[in-house]
Amino acid sequence: MESGKRPKDPIYRGWTEIHSVREFKEFVMHLSRELDAQRLSAAQRDRVAELFHTTLRYELAFFEIGYRGEE
Repeated sequence: MESGKRPKDPIYRGWTEIHSVREFKEFVMHLSRELDAQRLSAAQRDRVAELFHTTLRYELAFFEIGYRGEE
């Protein structure tokens, strides 16, 4: 987004526009600082990473379903 490039597909363009506003970036940085401030064990950090990657897989699947017009 900072380079001025925008996805041609309106589905992806809308998604990138929502997630590229300053307020969203600030919110994500706040959450990141809060998580970093926690004193997590190695096992807890591994679990957080696992949950994060699972979330990304579901989000990708959600958009792929929408892109292909599936229900």
